[in-house]
Amino acid sequence: MQTLKYVYSALLGKIEHLRDNTLTAELEKIKKNHPSLDYFITKEIITHNLYGVDIMAEATEIAKLRLFLALVACAEKVEELEPLPNIDFNIMAGNSLIGLMEVQDTDYNGRHGQ
Repeated sequence: MQTLKYVYSALLGKIEHLRDNTLTAELEKIKKNHPSLDYFITKEIITHNLYGVDIMAEATEIAKLRLFLALVACAEKVEELEPLPNIDFNIMAGNSLIGLMEVQDTDYNGRHGQ
């Protein structure tokens, strides 16, 4: 997450120097709608870039909690807090090594072939 924060911050900083009207307008809209740019960046990374699977349900809950704590730590004032994102589909309990045990061609074509 820390590496992605550097990338996002660098991109947003670059937008200010490009003098592109479309990108500048989008950045201004982000700044207007979000009191904290750091909070916005962290929330975007958590909701759109971080995914994980663990076989232990407890581990996934701890990971979600740590992400939420990292997000809240970005806010310097209470006014900067926004609703926490739903990351139940980003961090899930399961076994990623097993995969599909058996796939029938007729089942696959029937659901996705149309």
